Amino acid sequence: MSLSEPKYRLPLKHAHQKTVAVAISGGLDSASACLLLRNAGCDVVGIHMRLWDSYSKDNVQRTARGLAEEIGIPYYELDLRTEFKNEVVDPFIEEYLNGRTPNPCIQCNRHFKFDRLRKYAESLNIPIVATGHYAQTKQLETGEYALFVGEDYKKDQSYFLYSLGQRDLKNTLFPLGAFTKEWVRDYALSQGVAFAPVEDSQDICFIDSTIANFIESHRDLSDARGSIVNEQGDILGEHKGIYRYTVGQRRGLGIAAEAPLYVLSLSAKSKTVTVGYKEELKQKGLSVFGVNWPSGKVPSKPFIALAKLRYRHPGLMCQIEPQGKNEARVLFLDNWTTISPGQSVVFYQFCEQEQKHYVVGGGIIGSN
Repeated sequence: MSLSEPKYRLPLKHAHQKTVAVAISGGLDSASACLLLRNAGCDVVGIHMRLWDSYSKDNVQRTARGLAEEIGIPYYELDLRTEFKNEVVDPFIEEYLNGRTPNPCIQCNRHFKFDRLRKYAESLNIPIVATGHYAQTKQLETGEYALFVGEDYKKDQSYFLYSLGQRDLKNTLFPLGAFTKEWVRDYALSQGVAFAPVEDSQDICFIDSTIANFIESHRDLSDARGSIVNEQGDILGEHKGIYRYTVGQRRGLGIAAEAPLYVLSLSAKSKTVTVGYKEELKQKGLSVFGVNWPSGKVPSKPFIALAKLRYRHPGLMCQIEPQGKNEARVLFLDNWTTISPGQSVVFYQFCEQEQKHYVVGGGIIGSN
């Protein structure tokens, strides 16, 4: 796609909407979203959510404001640092201390980048919001709205957005979803707008060092030490805290063995890290809780889907068995992968109408 081609066209369902509230950080992606919408004829309003202060990002709010001024759009800033700490950071720490591996980006999207963003936009009488996520929304022949993968599959962020519902999908724009990251970068540069490089990293935004160091700086962990054991309960070594490990981890165990050892499970109650050999990680499936179905309808029977167990995971073909409204059982059909309790699993199916995969549902991984 050349830069001379049409940059972005509003979906027909929003063709009459002239004002759009865009979540802005001052980085490449949010800058490009603003530019694409403005050049499509929209009146763009920038909303910056101040979520966390860190030494590496202490200029973010300044660059977000500067971006708005440079483009010439109204700018609003929400100070949500207390809420972010209570609803994202503290639960993130507690999950690690309980032996799970959470994904704070999903919680941030759910509670802040959509819920609070939308509520604030509505207080300004703006019903449509937009973000710089690489994903797409389409209306199916059934009339339902669906979340599709972005055109740039390497950058696709639909995994982080599975918690969105029909109202969100209907009233949210993802201007970048139809383009590649390279095209977006070239486009932003062609517009002559200065942006801050704060959205290219996939690291957790509120952590400047290691996860272990971050947790230790926020909790008293003087009694976190425990034992590393095998499945028979034999003590093989000691550790400084289960939050330093994740299921499937091989490096950093500090234990000599005939074959490489992997973390099989973590117990906060007994403060033990259980290790074993790779074949002992193999599971037939997993349980899922906190399941969201973007269609708003719980499937009435088991179905086959591609399940992604991590953001960069290529996906496995699985049978999904809904168990009530918010739980499900996932059974691996062919291959298997390491299960990390606390992470999210997202279900995709292929849509013949659009010739793309879309999100059917997703939730938090429980156990095997």
